[in-house]
Amino acid sequence: MRIKRSRARDIIRNIGKALHIALKTKSAVSKPHEFALSQLAKAMIQVGNYRKRYGYVRNTFQVLNRRTGRWVKFRKDPRTKQVRIVDVKKTPGPYKNVRKLWPKISRRSNRTKRR
Repeated sequence: MRIKRSRARDIIRNIGKALHIALKTKSAVSKPHEFALSQLAKAMIQVGNYRKRYGYVRNTFQVLNRRTGRWVKFRKDPRTKQVRIVDVKKTPGPYKNVRKLWPKISRRSNRTKRR
């Protein structure tokens, strides 16, 4: 279930953090009911973290396609360094939380090189 970012989410997150800290050392074998509570606390923390991102998405960037006027999102594989197109934005404006790369515009095209 999706709940919009609100004060209730923050309260749920803080209660979950407190429960998780209090029940951190409990194991599933010795005290299973307290272990279940600690798992519930972890879930409560995740509820509070919904749509709470600071900074950009890693290994992802976007570029404005000047011909179509749409933003294109790319993802770079960290191991192989290959870049592939992930998505093209249909609505106006750039993607949120995705780094923008502005292409360098050369003053001379390749056809008019000086010799």
